[in-house]
Amino acid sequence: MSQRWAAHMKCRPVIEHIGGPGHAARRQAPQLLVTLRNHAHLAAVYGNAFAAAVERELQGRALAAGITSDAALRLGDDRFLLSPYPILTSESVSRERLLEYVLISLCSTPVEHGGQTAFALVEARLIDAVDTKLTDSGIGPGTATQPGFAPDQCTEAWRLEYAKDMSEALRVFQLLNAGRLTLAFQPIVARVDFSQQLYQEGLVRALDEDGEPVSLEAALKSLERVGLIRLFDRCVVQAVLALLRLRPALCLGCNISAQSVVVDSWWRQVLEDLEADPFVASRLVIELTENASFPGTDEPLEFVSKLQQLGCRIALDNFGSRFNTLDFSVRAKPAIIKIDNGYLGRGRSDGAARSVLTNLVQLCSRLADDIVIEGIESEADIDAVRRRMDVWLQGDFIGRAKVRRSEHGMAPDLLMGCTATASEQT
Repeated sequence: MSQRWAAHMKCRPVIEHIGGPGHAARRQAPQLLVTLRNHAHLAAVYGNAFAAAVERELQGRALAAGITSDAALRLGDDRFLLSPYPILTSESVSRERLLEYVLISLCSTPVEHGGQTAFALVEARLIDAVDTKLTDSGIGPGTATQPGFAPDQCTEAWRLEYAKDMSEALRVFQLLNAGRLTLAFQPIVARVDFSQQLYQEGLVRALDEDGEPVSLEAALKSLERVGLIRLFDRCVVQAVLALLRLRPALCLGCNISAQSVVVDSWWRQVLEDLEADPFVASRLVIELTENASFPGTDEPLEFVSKLQQLGCRIALDNFGSRFNTLDFSVRAKPAIIKIDNGYLGRGRSDGAARSVLTNLVQLCSRLADDIVIEGIESEADIDAVRRRMDVWLQGDFIGRAKVRRSEHGMAPDLLMGCTATASEQT
């Protein structure tokens, strides 16, 4: 909790409960609408009692965090209204900052009840005035769901898969809390002079019982399926920013999911940090991965534009593999395009595939300043690329992703929105 909110907690005014004598006057004050977006999922997998317990826990966390002193006004199983303290809705506190604080306070830790544990997925927004006919005002019981769920798909197989993914998500955040997540960095180098780097890509690794780094690729897919990847991506970006502050000579990049490419309260602290330090922003590359499709709106373009305005570079990762469209690539105006390693792999034994790769590089060079060929695995790959293309190279043959544990660790306090800690030891 910030000093502003901590100080406020010591001198709380007496605020009447919703429905009490002051209800009519307070009805016009900003209200906080909280939606439990995965209520239907939790009820289907863990039972109605667990879903109800999650709702009660969220309301309790709001009280404990000093967001409200009131009982909540329920609008249905998945939605309720809170009356935030006046200081939190004053002009001195931006709405985005308040909503970020609400999100982190309510859903940065899992809920335990009846031997079951799961994360709540929370959406929060301020309502300027609450109509007495709540269901007619567009804020009644909602139908928002997470990816991979629809009522007609709620089979036993789906329940088992969701529970498995949630369990994997819990494991990832347990590793973060235990200080066992770290960043490994792989260089992206010039095709002729390997000492010249475009930047280094940060890859999240878990440390096993022997302290050896292990890939989290499968776990990240689970995070996407249960809708928790945005919370995790936020932690990764903050860890990279901490290292950029520590090492002024570095240019670093990291991947974020298509589900995270939205300008909203989750990114408020990150955006403010970038705006406050243009030198750090100029050395950050945000890679947009294609593990999931981008939302079918202009929100991803707004996100890209905001980062570009702050001085960051945008890279489109795994280009040409799955979800990325040429239209998005043209409109996003990325600084870097990274061509999926499958094109190089197929070109090793297929002349037609080599031509496709050459043509793809030519196309991408019209869309971005720098092109990266991923998946360099041998000297033959380097020679083939050098003869045909003016590109940058990335792959295990050039340099494997390396972990320097003393300074690349992801601190547990990232989950609560604080910046990462990084030692200056090498």
